[in-house]
Amino acid sequence: NSSAASDVYKRQMVKDGFKVKCVEVLSWVDVGRPHDLLKANIIALLERLKTCQHNLGKGRVVTQGISLMGSNVKLGNGVEIQAPVYIGDNCVVEEGCRIGPFTCLGDNSYIGANSVVACSVIMENSIVKEGVFIENSIVGEGCTIKNGVKIKGGIPATLLARKFKVNKPATRQISPDMLGAVMGEGVTIESHVEIKARTLIPPFRVINGKGCNFG
Repeated sequence: NSSAASDVYKRQMVKDGFKVKCVEVLSWVDVGRPHDLLKANIIALLERLKTCQHNLGKGRVVTQGISLMGSNVKLGNGVEIQAPVYIGDNCVVEEGCRIGPFTCLGDNSYIGANSVVACSVIMENSIVKEGVFIENSIVGEGCTIKNGVKIKGGIPATLLARKFKVNKPATRQISPDMLGAVMGEGVTIESHVEIKARTLIPPFRVINGKGCNFG
């Protein structure tokens, strides 16, 4: 029974010291597959987050919509937040970045200058350096993505976002061929690597090769 196996796994995670968090949503989504996890992230952002009330300061832009930011978040000049977005505690987003829509940055994430992260989940303690482009992707905990990396989705993030900006968004589907990359924890992608759509990268891999394609 897959449900029972999932419960055993969760209990073991708690026993091993992992922090397990939950978010209440109005629509049920099975997150057993990466594209379902991306959809669940989108639905949670649409249903549960409140309007961001943070004073973001001169030179920073927040588009209309629902966003939420944790404590001690630092945003550089010219940062554009395309809601809905969640930014966790102690995150740093450097100048000239565009974050969103439908994007989550886990606690202690770092996004380098002039990077774009759209329709993606960046998990805790990950580093995205300068001039990186990521869309429709899931980045595991503790990953490092170096300067100039490009990770493109099977469809542009703008089209994926458009699918959910409708009534009853939970009825919309994300298929595997829409994804960019799905990477496990501790992955390092060296500078200027281009990752093809629908790429799965196992944990702790190092992807090398200036200007190369991986996928």
